[in-house]
Amino acid sequence: MSVLKGQQNVTIVGEPSGGAAYGNSAWFINEVVLPNTKIRFRLPLFRLVINKKLPKKGWGVLPDEFAGPTIDAIKKGIDYKMQKTKKLIKDANQNKAL
Repeated sequence: MSVLKGQQNVTIVGEPSGGAAYGNSAWFINEVVLPNTKIRFRLPLFRLVINKKLPKKGWGVLPDEFAGPTIDAIKKGIDYKMQKTKKLIKDANQNKAL
């Protein structure tokens, strides 16, 4: 998503993404169960580095329009990101008509 951020014809809607452009370990996460205690945990198999030139510390892509969850939306199964996107499109079309 970082390559799309900032393009004139692109609006990113939602929440900040979970990884940084420098690298990500959210691929092939296996569940491990310890034999004696039966404690379970998840462990990524590898780290994917997309761009070594970026700082190692960082954030995921921040949205242009934040659309975060609410307790009510989650309870009702409402797709709040889609609602926000539709509203942005509707508003943009109304502004063109003016």
